[in-house]
Amino acid sequence: MNKKVFFLAVISGLLALVSCQKTTIDTKKQADFYSVFSREDLNGVTMSAEISLVSNGIFATLGNPSVQMSGAFKNSSGNRIQVDKFLINNINIPLWGLETSNFYSLFVDSHSEISNAVNDLYGSEVTVEVESSVLGDFSKTFYLPEKVVMNLGGISALSKSQNLSITWNADTLNTLPVALLIAYNKGKSIHIDPNMPNQDLQVIKVVPDNGAYTIPASDLQIFPVGGLVTVNVMRGIQEHTENSSGNHALINGVTYVTTIEFEVVN
Repeated sequence: MNKKVFFLAVISGLLALVSCQKTTIDTKKQADFYSVFSREDLNGVTMSAEISLVSNGIFATLGNPSVQMSGAFKNSSGNRIQVDKFLINNINIPLWGLETSNFYSLFVDSHSEISNAVNDLYGSEVTVEVESSVLGDFSKTFYLPEKVVMNLGGISALSKSQNLSITWNADTLNTLPVALLIAYNKGKSIHIDPNMPNQDLQVIKVVPDNGAYTIPASDLQIFPVGGLVTVNVMRGIQEHTENSSGNHALINGVTYVTTIEFEVVN
């Protein structure tokens, strides 16, 4: 599978898991999971531009995670259009795939020539610039939180009888929360044992970015013994800007780290 396609599938799947949980996150006013990283209520605001910076780290492989930068721009009819310029910290984000897709994307991994420049975006001030003869120009500078590094204390399985302590590198400049997610992988679990539940089971906590949180064992009882789960930590920011033409742009920046699957035990 193409790396870009795989990367988008991973983050889309992760966010889909999180967004379906309604007991922890207020979904009445917020349209998507990124909104837990927002300082504004953007309910009802129509966006002409949606831009994302996503850093994906695998728990078992530390180092420079892959980064996906993307954007889509729409005219007043809701159709995707091309823009004259799309830059993130002066890094050009090109059209991805067929020009007719009108979707902009740049995938950067540790082998990319600009890997260091892209990884340096996290934990620093970032400027997004868009020039468009149709929408008008957008420019927004904001702090993009540091990449997440997680520690689970060397566990080899998820025990339902013990609290789960999660620690991570706190970002002292980040005033927004961190999202913790334990997600049941029903597909792989059922493949191993067809009697496993065919349900989306998650434990989600939205907590201060202070570097540590303990999930009580009582919360872990929803997971079936023998099932497979991942533990995830996400940190991010959602920014919004309106240009002089009255058009709105939404910018989502997120860094997350996910584990390999752990077997659930008593």
